[in-house]
Order: sequence, then C-alpha cells, then structure tokens
Amino acid sequence: SLLVSRKGNSSISYSLHSAVAFKVIIIGSLGVGKTSLINRFVKDVFDKNYRVTVGMEFYSKVLNIFG
Repeated sequence: SLLVSRKGNSSISYSLHSAVAFKVIIIGSLGVGKTSLINRFVKDVFDKNYRVTVGMEFYSKVLNIFG
C-alpha cells in the first residue's frame, strides 16, 4: 500500500494491488542456452547437464514489484 501524508497526525492509505501479465517468447538457435536462461530466472537453478528441449516448454513466475 502507498502511504500519503496530510497535515496533522492523520494519513491516508491507498492500495496498489493491480496485476499486469507479460508473455515472453524466446527464440534462438539450438544449444545457445534459452532453456537455461529461463530456468535460472523462474526456478533460480542452473543445470550443467545439457538436455535438448523438444518443442516448447511453458513457465510461469509471479513477481511482487512494489512489496
């Protein structure tokens, strides 16, 4: 929430709870690290063992920007 001061001891509190969704598509050549990049961002892990991604994979992550 956002706190806005007024004169005196009173204050007003406003809520900033709005959601914004982004869809990101990562396209590139074979073996350049697209899946590794996404895994690092979404799951905070890095796997040195290379595993070919066949087709597509979908990931989701929720970020709290104002909190």
